[in-house]
Amino acid sequence: MVKISSLLIGIIIVGMVVAGLGLFMGEMQDNYGGKYNDSLITDLQAEVNNVTILTNSVQANVTEIKTKSGITDLLGDFFGSGYSALKITMSSFNIMDSIIGIASRGLGVPSFFVDGFKTIIIILIVIGVILAALLKWAV
Repeated sequence: MVKISSLLIGIIIVGMVVAGLGLFMGEMQDNYGGKYNDSLITDLQAEVNNVTILTNSVQANVTEIKTKSGITDLLGDFFGSGYSALKITMSSFNIMDSIIGIASRGLGVPSFFVDGFKTIIIILIVIGVILAALLKWAV
C-alpha cells in the first residue's frame, strides 16, 4: 500500500513541475509571441475531459476492490481487475496519442518527429515498468 504522505508528496512535486512548465511556456509566449488556434484549445479541453473520465474510472475500479475468501473468487477478481487495468491503460495511451497529435498540429511538426516522440515515450514507459518489477522482485 502507498502511504498517504508519499502520495501527497508525489502530487505536490508533480504540481510544482507542471507549474514550472506553465511559467516557462508563459515566458516563451511573452518573449517570442505566438498564435492560438481556438479549435486546438477546444480539442485539448475535450482531452482534458477524457482524462477526468479516465480518472473517475480508475477511482471506481479501486473502490470496487474487495477481499474475498474463496479461491475462485480471488481468481475471478484477479482476472477482472487485470482486464479493467488493461482497458484503462489502452484508454490512457489513446488520450496520450490524441494530445500529442493536437500539439503537433498546433506546432506544425512533421509526422516522423511525432512518431519518433511517441516511440520514445512508449519505450521509456516499458523500461520503467520492467525496472519497477525487477526492483520490487529483487527486494
